[in-house]
Amino acid sequence: MREAGVTNVYQLGGGIPKYLEQNGYAHFHNKCFVFNERRAVDASVNSPGRSRDKAKAAQ
Repeated sequence: MREAGVTNVYQLGGGIPKYLEQNGYAHFHNKCFVFNERRAVDASVNSPGRSRDKAKAAQ
C-alpha cells in the first residue's frame, strides 16, 4: 500500500489474531481482510463459516 502512495499504513506485530489473543475479542466484530484466496478471515484466522478442524483437514 505504501508503494501505491498510502502514507498511514501500519502492521500489527504478530498480526490481528495475535493482537486479539493479547488484548481480547470484546471489541472485534468483523473479519480481517487477507491478501490470499481466503479473502477474509474471522478472529481465529479461519475463512468465514469454516472451523479450525475443517481448515486443518484441508491442508
